[in-house]
Amino acid sequence: MARPISVLELTPEEKQALQHMARGKTTSQRDGLRARVVLRRAEGAGEAEVARAGGQYHDGLDLVAGF
Repeated sequence: MARPISVLELTPEEKQALQHMARGKTTSQRDGLRARVVLRRAEGAGEAEVARAGGQYHDGLDLVAGF
């Protein structure tokens, strides 16, 4: 049985900061990936969906996202 999806609720300020980080030209690749993962999870996407969209291995997503 699959694990339930963790629901993330972001404030408008948090969402804006993550969007800025995800699009930032000076943001490191790691931090940009983390920001995109958190934003997708906040939209309700599951781990496998986020991993496929980001081109990441599913097992590695747990390490990157901290989920």
